[in-house]
Amino acid sequence: IHKWMGVTCPFTGGAGAVINSLIGGNDFGNYRIDKLSALILAAESPSVYELLPDPGAFEGIHPPRLTFHINGSWKSMLYGSEEFVSTLKLILTNASGLYTNNNNQLSHTVNFNQRLWKRSQRIRQFLRGPIRRSDGSMLGFTVMTVSGTGILTPYDITYEKPVTAMADLVGSVPVFGFVDGDGTLKSSKNIPKTLQPYVTDSITVNAAHVDMLSDQRFFPIVRRFVGLSCSWSGQWSTTIGILYLEQHGSTVITSPTKISAVVLSGQVTGYNQTHMKGTVAASAVTGQTVLHLDLSMADNCLFMQGSWEHDFPTSQRSFEFIGRRESVQECKPDQLQPCKVPNGFGHRYCVSGVWSSECLLISC
Repeated sequence: IHKWMGVTCPFTGGAGAVINSLIGGNDFGNYRIDKLSALILAAESPSVYELLPDPGAFEGIHPPRLTFHINGSWKSMLYGSEEFVSTLKLILTNASGLYTNNNNQLSHTVNFNQRLWKRSQRIRQFLRGPIRRSDGSMLGFTVMTVSGTGILTPYDITYEKPVTAMADLVGSVPVFGFVDGDGTLKSSKNIPKTLQPYVTDSITVNAAHVDMLSDQRFFPIVRRFVGLSCSWSGQWSTTIGILYLEQHGSTVITSPTKISAVVLSGQVTGYNQTHMKGTVAASAVTGQTVLHLDLSMADNCLFMQGSWEHDFPTSQRSFEFIGRRESVQECKPDQLQPCKVPNGFGHRYCVSGVWSSECLLISC
């Protein structure tokens, strides 16, 4: 493994969502799932226990808080404390969940699963120390973490209904305190000590927990991390005619072997080389000799847009520039092209029908 990307990873646990799953039962808003079934499922689910608190996970941030009303007084504790875990065990010891489903009352005894809890602790113990080889040297991989932000996320949890026994909290309806996050997890850059030496980037995206993987803004992040970029090479249909472009490193020119509408020369920048500034000479469209370009390529590598401006006085100096990549396929998505790098060999990958500009190292 050379690169590892963690996308909306619950490094600090599931906070309000997972606590409510164990105490109240989470039906995910689906009326076909009765809450008793959801509660039984949560109490026997390994992942729920793995999402419970790790006291070492909240360095520099305020842990969530569990609050409830018992025997006439309020009791409150921080998520991640020993008191919290012992309280959760008491709540789920021979607790009887009672629900009404289709006018029928259902009852079932729910217990805190000690075996799954101990298993989750072994995993946490592993995450507390850095991963190294048997000789103590570092491993050769890099890590990027991506977390969501911009959405109200349940964090603190309060059960306001007074109870006389811990087990009476089972099935209760909570009141949440909300923080910024992805709707499921708090926005946080807290990373386990295991991975900290290998992290090269930790970023946030304004997106929901599950929706992140289908968010168009996420794809350029992935491409940048794995070393792929949008190539400007190929045939483009643009505002000023057909362009046959070639990219060599950070330089883009019109192909010397194919006739384009204009002669273009530019330099590309940006995470995925998606921004280009350059000049166009001998424009047959405007009759001018020099145009200045400022263009950006879309995240999917298929469109570009921006502006061009000429040097001569006129009532309108700046014009809109739009381009679309023509479906001329240099390659197919599963193809690789051998290439040379200093002291080794590499591959180019096929990106949107054209070869990527970078040669990625395969062997030395």
